[in-house]
Amino acid sequence: MKVVFCTPTRKEPHPAYRAALEASCPILDAAGIEHKATFKVGSPYISYAMADMLHQAMVTDADAFVFIDDDESWRPADLLKLTETDGDVVAGTYRYKQDLEEYMGSWHVDGANRPILRSKDRAIRASMVPSGFLKVT
Repeated sequence: MKVVFCTPTRKEPHPAYRAALEASCPILDAAGIEHKATFKVGSPYISYAMADMLHQAMVTDADAFVFIDDDESWRPADLLKLTETDGDVVAGTYRYKQDLEEYMGSWHVDGANRPILRSKDRAIRASMVPSGFLKVT
């Protein structure tokens, strides 16, 4: 599998982002996942930056494209999990940057107002997801 990580950034990714990506690379290598990264620096238009990075990534014949915000961090194994999870659109949700514990995204719920989970991996079925930790195939 080939994956390209796409990150828009104002100047440069946050040190926590860089540390998380660096720590994830050996795990991806061990899983046999070929990976590259592309960055769009200084664009004030996030939609343009993401489209431009996707265009750059598509010429590599990658199997998946992962968009990661420049101020995100994650456990190294989480990037492998995101990459390997089945689905054309897979996102890792995360908290808003506030004291109240509240997560981005909107998911489908059952009659008891509980998130609907996929049985094989407990992925949540969502109607909207954030693009800060997002895989698209």
